[in-house]
Amino acid sequence: SRTLTGVAKVRPVFRPRTIVGPLDGSAHAKSALPVARALAQLERATLHVTYVGERLLAPRQTLEELGLTADEIRGSVLNQAPGAAADGVIRLAKELPNALIVMSTHVGGEEPNGEFGSVADAVLGEITGQVVLVHPERGDQGWALRRVLIPHDGTPTTYAAVGPGTDIARRAG
Repeated sequence: SRTLTGVAKVRPVFRPRTIVGPLDGSAHAKSALPVARALAQLERATLHVTYVGERLLAPRQTLEELGLTADEIRGSVLNQAPGAAADGVIRLAKELPNALIVMSTHVGGEEPNGEFGSVADAVLGEITGQVVLVHPERGDQGWALRRVLIPHDGTPTTYAAVGPGTDIARRAG
């Protein structure tokens, strides 16, 4: 880290090397996949399509459970994590280098009638600053980054976000 004007220490810029895209086979969860793919491409990161369930499955069964084809995940890594959904996502994100989680606000049969579903809420309680939440309303259509909002209140800490924000905006075109 470095000091800006001797006032605040700024963390190094976070550049994800890994995008974790947890899926459970529901349409809600799958709505985050186009966003995860686009961010992985922008960041030149590896997309880890991740199934968390009580039992481990053969890869072909995992794809069937997720409602995906091999072509849909070409160029990605298919991961499985045993256990409860939130625990598996958190554990995997902590194990992988510079992981960014891209997930739906609601998964499974949860109806999107609150801010966050139980899995997203649990992940946010444990992982801070490295989660992108996607509302299931967006469906599974393609996604591209079109705008970057950088809140700025004049402090050195918020000033440190300008460089990374403009960098990703430039790369996104």
